[in-house]
Amino acid sequence: MIVKALLRYVVWTGTVLLALGHIDPVAAGDGLSGAATKDMIGAARGVTRILAAFAAEPLLRSYDLTVVVDGDRAVLGGVVGSDAARVAAGRSAATVAGIGRVDNRIRVDARAMAPERTRTARSAETIGADAAISTSVRSRLLWNTHTEDLDVQIDTREGNVTLRGNAISYAERDVAGIVAASTNGVSGVSNDLVLTDQARPIARPGSDRAASQAAPADAWITSRVQSSLALTRGVSATAIAVSTRRGVVSLSGSVPTQADRDVVVQVAQDTRGVKDVVAVGLTAG
Repeated sequence: MIVKALLRYVVWTGTVLLALGHIDPVAAGDGLSGAATKDMIGAARGVTRILAAFAAEPLLRSYDLTVVVDGDRAVLGGVVGSDAARVAAGRSAATVAGIGRVDNRIRVDARAMAPERTRTARSAETIGADAAISTSVRSRLLWNTHTEDLDVQIDTREGNVTLRGNAISYAERDVAGIVAASTNGVSGVSNDLVLTDQARPIARPGSDRAASQAAPADAWITSRVQSSLALTRGVSATAIAVSTRRGVVSLSGSVPTQADRDVVVQVAQDTRGVKDVVAVGLTAG
């Protein structure tokens, strides 16, 4: 079963947030704050528990689903073959300890059930690695101020990522492709996002979406900047110190080239809630 195969590799992936960023939980203190490391490990545990809940649900065992945990919020992605399966996924995630809100972005498509021979063609290790990449991309899109509300399905096969869904502008579509392409482990991107002129509904006060759009706290911003840097190809997050005060992010440390410095600043600037980036302490060369 797909979900069971993922569980075998959830530690190897660091449940996405640790291993793909090459972060040693012990050594992480060199570049990541203790609170940020704790947040990342907590998120990893949340993903593990939700995937385990999916594995225990008969309606979900044949589907390749993705999970991102952001604080007490779980974001579910993927495609299932029925409304019942979609509801079951949301219900299963909601029962997991530590999960207070579920953002169920799973799509329903009656054709979602692929032939078993196709789904087992990849090794379990490759399935686990691809799932980790999909979740990394989804995390970075969720934390990015330009793509946090993007209606996207992410499918990864042997490192090649395909983005499907609706974007409301060329900018949103292009940023999604750039974010995916710059994520650790991604070898290629097919950006199949389709432009739509249908505006997304305004979040109702008190709803999960409205809560997620509230101004993030400084600690949240610091943690997500560090996590996003850790998931960005070519960036050594442990060499960069991040702090935030009233939405202004300060970066310090050293990176090999000016191009690397530009990438680090851009990742920080694009993180949801960031008002400005001060990088005078970040040197190149």
